[in-house]
Amino acid sequence: MNVSALCVSPSGRLVVSGQVGTGHYKGFAAPAFVWDVRSGRRISVLRGLTVSVNRLAFSHDEQYICGCGEDSQLYIWETLSSEVVYSHRLPSPVSALSWIYTDSQPANNGSVQYELVLGYGNGLYKCILSYDATRVQWSARYIAYTQPPSASLVRTFTAVAVSPDSASVFVGTTAGEMLVFRRDSGVFRASISTCAHGVQSLLVDSNGDVICGGGDGTIRRLSGFDMQWKIVAEGRVDGAVRSLSLTANGLELIVCSSIGSLYRCMYKNLIHTVITSSPTNPVTCICFTNDSNSNTTSSPYFATGSVNGEIRIFDLTDCACLAITTIAKAGAIRSLAFIKNQSIVSGFDDGTIRCHDSSLTRQLWVIPSSHRDGVSSLFIHISNNIECLVSGGADGAVRVWKLSSREMLTQYTEHKKRVARVLIDVSQHNIVHSAGADGTIVSFDIKSGRRIVSHILKEGVIHDLTQRRDHERELVTVDSLGRIMQWDIDYANSVSMQQDSSTSPLRSCEISPTGRYMAIGGDDSQVKIIDVESNQIIAVGVAHSEKIISVKWTPDERQLVACSSDNCLSIWNFYLGGQLVS
Repeated sequence: MNVSALCVSPSGRLVVSGQVGTGHYKGFAAPAFVWDVRSGRRISVLRGLTVSVNRLAFSHDEQYICGCGEDSQLYIWETLSSEVVYSHRLPSPVSALSWIYTDSQPANNGSVQYELVLGYGNGLYKCILSYDATRVQWSARYIAYTQPPSASLVRTFTAVAVSPDSASVFVGTTAGEMLVFRRDSGVFRASISTCAHGVQSLLVDSNGDVICGGGDGTIRRLSGFDMQWKIVAEGRVDGAVRSLSLTANGLELIVCSSIGSLYRCMYKNLIHTVITSSPTNPVTCICFTNDSNSNTTSSPYFATGSVNGEIRIFDLTDCACLAITTIAKAGAIRSLAFIKNQSIVSGFDDGTIRCHDSSLTRQLWVIPSSHRDGVSSLFIHISNNIECLVSGGADGAVRVWKLSSREMLTQYTEHKKRVARVLIDVSQHNIVHSAGADGTIVSFDIKSGRRIVSHILKEGVIHDLTQRRDHERELVTVDSLGRIMQWDIDYANSVSMQQDSSTSPLRSCEISPTGRYMAIGGDDSQVKIIDVESNQIIAVGVAHSEKIISVKWTPDERQLVACSSDNCLSIWNFYLGGQLVS
């Protein structure tokens, strides 16, 4: 399930992660997991919260973890034993949480005391957690902080930070303010307007300066004390600031934004550079650069399309996002294809085919209303004899376009449902193969304008189509019943059928550039490599938490890229020193 909360312990040795509730457990349980950073192994599971884990925090001595959920529950667990030491249902879910450093050494009577700051509803509260050795139990007292005058302004607290001397508490609000409170008395001292769209993150450095990250992408560093504060540095990133973290040497900030970008900011002047960027919506398609007229097969770049109409181009060597553009109100991108590494063609749910330059800064041309219910598949072929674009649509039509003028050369409407995949034959470039959700595989001669053969799948839905490069160059399909089937153009029925061991639907398949291997992915969230000659699975990769949508080989056959409904891209090394590795 999706990770909804994350916290690193003060020493950096432990990480606790919380997730959205899962249907695999009774009551839509949302457990939290404690991880050892050095080994990467899970140490313990913290149970009790449901629906979603909203906030997690370690105590300063790392002995306890506090977690708050969407179910308005507050839990405190012992870190090592995972035992619940305190739980309480609050009037509303906690929106801000922080431990406060205090002297938690046992008193003469054996009692131990901790202090937390909680923001829930429209209030801010001090929670004093104490252990009574005589009664052998934990108890908590809740004391409200003095609220500032608000008139008609409704404040919701979003972030909490504490000064190094624990004398002041800094709180961010949805109104874009940073509020200052005295910790000991709980008295409100100051309100400083810092940003628009709410303060999303707060950070206090060792000097007592406060760094605020806003929903408008603004980062501001404030210096002062008590009621006197001034802005000493300011910067801005793309998207809303989700988290701030100070490096160990205190010279840089690591900033994460809502658009999936990670930034490195200089602490002194808040000038930033992008470290990396990743999709924030499910990726629907992948394509690699590949110039058919080039003698090299190296391809360091690939592009992805998302359900929100976003195209990204990545450098495969360092996984850096080189370019990004979003087509608003065009629907999801269902297919991508490069033209000679110079431009990229995309098919959208609104039925439009668009072409952008490789920097994604300029739209070169467009084919409006190419398909009635959206474009579902694209294939580009460039050779000495023909340069064409083949498109398949959700209306069941397959159309062939002249690449230079975008003039439609021919079309056929053999499919009754969405076209899952179109491709041009690897040896006879005048033949177009297409597979539809209606269970038909059609081979069409674009020169003569007639159908060559039509295969019919009696049950199940075809999800993807690829073609072998050896033997009789059979077509290979994967379907909703978890079957891998091969079809020969000379026979009406399938010539081979292999059932995947998981029996779950398969979503994607592709033959490797040399034709020796085939990669498949489906609802079991695994990437599998099959030896085409022996039909044996030789490697299995597990990285995703939801169904895999697409799997693509790099042109040099040394790596694979897979995308999933969990918004993640996974890159796999397949070739190393002449030996296959899984």
